[in-house]
Amino acid sequence: YKMVQTLLDGYRYDSGAKQLTFGLHYLPDTLRSLTDELQPLAGAKNIELTCVVPNLSSCVRCDLAEIRRVVQNFMDNSLKFTPKGGRITVR
Repeated sequence: YKMVQTLLDGYRYDSGAKQLTFGLHYLPDTLRSLTDELQPLAGAKNIELTCVVPNLSSCVRCDLAEIRRVVQNFMDNSLKFTPKGGRITVR
């Protein structure tokens, strides 16, 4: 389902039907939040999931919903393909 949704989003961007919403966002908080949200899935597979990000002094101009979607996809895939007892570090 996620792959189909991602393809549809790509077509929406290409056709102009979907627009990015840019704003200033502090990405370390977003990465920490996603890591916290996915801890139960990691725990179910006995995977150590940690987040090691620097405390930055500035924000990044981006579409936060899309950044979250992409990073969550990376993290979901990492959890899916890491064997039980493994380790994932978000940097």
